[in-house]
Amino acid sequence: VEQILLLGQLEHGEKNYRYEVLSLTQHIQNFLKENSYLFQNGEIRFQAPEDEMKILGVREFLDILLVNILTNAFKYN
Repeated sequence: VEQILLLGQLEHGEKNYRYEVLSLTQHIQNFLKENSYLFQNGEIRFQAPEDEMKILGVREFLDILLVNILTNAFKYN
């Protein structure tokens, strides 16, 4: 439900998001651990780059993006 509300805010141009500097590698690793139940029927291998990558972003939107990418990968594999 929260994700739907966030996407609604994005579509309506509301800009009260909390941007933060995120370690992309760490965020993806945490996301995969915390959401492993979503991908029980498949195998996900994540190879982290040697250099840490940092981004300025909104944590919740990054999670939505990761769910979309991974579910599409399973769907169209």
